[in-house]
Amino acid sequence: MGFCSFLDIFTESDNVEENMLEIQGKYNTAKVFTDNIDNAAYSQILNMMCQCWARDVNVAIMPDVHAGVDIGCGMLVAKLKDKFIEFGKLDKVIKDKIPSGKEHRANRHN
Repeated sequence: MGFCSFLDIFTESDNVEENMLEIQGKYNTAKVFTDNIDNAAYSQILNMMCQCWARDVNVAIMPDVHAGVDIGCGMLVAKLKDKFIEFGKLDKVIKDKIPSGKEHRANRHN
């Protein structure tokens, strides 16, 4: 799913754009999917948009934005070939093939 098509999944009644911010830096602009953001997170995003490696990429900041280092969660975005996706089957493949939860770690992570 491309960045712009992300907005297409919302209806006009969702008022997504009313609650969005755009943070413009030297090399790029981040679309922030909330207008409720603390100063530290805003500063980190602005700093990121002022880095040359941020040029020519789509930057979407989710509504749960916060400053600092996260607890180890991550995301991978992949463009899928099929236009029709059976979400039940996709969910099953993800749960069967991608480890998640604390039971997958043998030793405590320090």
